[in-house]
Amino acid sequence: MKVLGTTMDTTLTWNEHVNNAISNVQSKIHAVRMIQRFFTTDKILQLLKAYCYPSLNYASSVWLTPSLNSKLKSNLFLASGKILSTIEVDSYRNLHKIYMPEMWQNYKLTISLYDLTTTKLPHIDWQLLQGKILQNRRSTKLHFTSTNKLWCGLKILPNCFKTITNRINASWLKLTKETYIQNCKKEFITSPLQLYWFANVCFVFADVWFLTFIILKFFCVKRVHCNTFNIVLVFCWLFWLMYLV
Repeated sequence: MKVLGTTMDTTLTWNEHVNNAISNVQSKIHAVRMIQRFFTTDKILQLLKAYCYPSLNYASSVWLTPSLNSKLKSNLFLASGKILSTIEVDSYRNLHKIYMPEMWQNYKLTISLYDLTTTKLPHIDWQLLQGKILQNRRSTKLHFTSTNKLWCGLKILPNCFKTITNRINASWLKLTKETYIQNCKKEFITSPLQLYWFANVCFVFADVWFLTFIILKFFCVKRVHCNTFNIVLVFCWLFWLMYLV
């Protein structure tokens, strides 16, 4: 069933809608590439934002939920990457790799949570949410549960909040919306990005350290003690494991 450009099925898996959106975007990417040589990079970027991304993310507030199938998420991420691959600028592609879909989905859920608790609209969702919030005196974080065992029930808004459980302070809901948004950005976007860059720095540092001691080990054997080399090697592997995690 198709309603306002959104294809629905009986189980709300959104398979057909996502596949149609990706197919539509691929044809648009091909059209943009045919005229790409006549425009600057900035103009092409504006064209992609106005022409391709709206087709890919149309009505995403309805179907792009944390409970969406992981394969569909991966296909959407690849399609988004193909859009940016049209531009010959690495910074845009790197930005796309950093901002994972789950990060933005959880951030959008936090905004929905604030709107739902302050306006109590839709009233049905607000009533369902009251039975899914568990507050513990020992913890200041909000804990959410999902009780509906049906697959369709996992798609409703109160059940989606389970993916942000234990990440939002209960006191944040009493703040103004601007302050609440700033706190959520720090929790769901800024802090993960800082951790990402720190891991990259550690990885580069470990690589340089490892290569330096390899050179010293094989070309200046007398100057480097074997135990020292082994300790440094262990630290390099630890930094590498931190990067993978």
